[in-house]
Amino acid sequence: MASAFPHLLRDLLGPEDTDSSTAAAQPPPQIALFCRPDHLELIKTILDEIYETDDAVSPETPQTAPGTILGRHGRTTVLLSPVPDTGKTRAAKRALDLKLSLPSIDLAIVVGCCTATLDAEDGRQISPGDVLIADGVVEYDIGRLIPGGRFVRKNVGVIGPSERVRAVLDELRSKKELGYVTGTQEVGVVSVHVGTIASGDRPLDDIDEREALRTEMSAVGFDVGGLCLGVAAVFRSCLVVVGVGGDADGVCEDCGRRRAVGAAVAEVKDSAFWPGTVIGPRRVNTSQHSQRRQPYKWNFVILGHLNTACNVIGWKVSQTPDNASQATRSALYVDFRDASDISTLLAR
Repeated sequence: MASAFPHLLRDLLGPEDTDSSTAAAQPPPQIALFCRPDHLELIKTILDEIYETDDAVSPETPQTAPGTILGRHGRTTVLLSPVPDTGKTRAAKRALDLKLSLPSIDLAIVVGCCTATLDAEDGRQISPGDVLIADGVVEYDIGRLIPGGRFVRKNVGVIGPSERVRAVLDELRSKKELGYVTGTQEVGVVSVHVGTIASGDRPLDDIDEREALRTEMSAVGFDVGGLCLGVAAVFRSCLVVVGVGGDADGVCEDCGRRRAVGAAVAEVKDSAFWPGTVIGPRRVNTSQHSQRRQPYKWNFVILGHLNTACNVIGWKVSQTPDNASQATRSALYVDFRDASDISTLLAR
């Protein structure tokens, strides 16, 4: 199937913007962000630049849906797709439409909020406002309702992470706490937990049922609405980052939900899956465009391995990243043809 990116770009650019080189020069999107529409304004802050501020793709474009936003984070082109309808089937359909029409997308990220158990698998307490990152997504509402109102759950497997996502999870497991700042106001210190998230359509209000999910499936988070499950079922490489907006009783206030989404957004912005880190890029493009020398991306993963990485590709570093001058940093370049060596090294 031909890529819909040229049509998408024409819809995003108005007639007066057709000569704009900024958006037109961008490569097709490599990452898709999925969220709920009421979280859209917060999640848009992940993007460093939005190519269309008028919201969206034309409804006449069959491959994409109204509300889709095209932008970038760093050097990565990102497609932000809100999913307005609840339900795992609708979420899966939206994800599948994007996957088929934009084959350049090789990583999906679900950002939102959920409720959680009182503590994680490692025994640490989970509080509202913390962040959960899924190392597996399981469907909790597949089964049958028997007389008496009891739901008998069918034993289904967990949708586990791909090797690329697992590399990020291993890196994130080494982080005990996440401190972040929103704007100029310090929000606080947020704990990051990695564990299984149970996702489905059926309301999950019964405490005993939630405890059974924790016991049977080792679930620490609960996504009622099916967004996590729908996207994870379509994209092999899917990263689920959700903030805890409620307690173990399933109570989720609006203010808590907004704070939870903000915490998830902060983790996504600073996380390790952007190109130049452990997870990417998946493929090394040898075209003329990709072989241009680009400034090296500085981040917490690369900084820890800079000396070793430079030795692999024949560089000698005389200054540490912390005390290197801006001129020295600007002089450090990496050829994309060497990216495979670096990503292989960092994935060990």
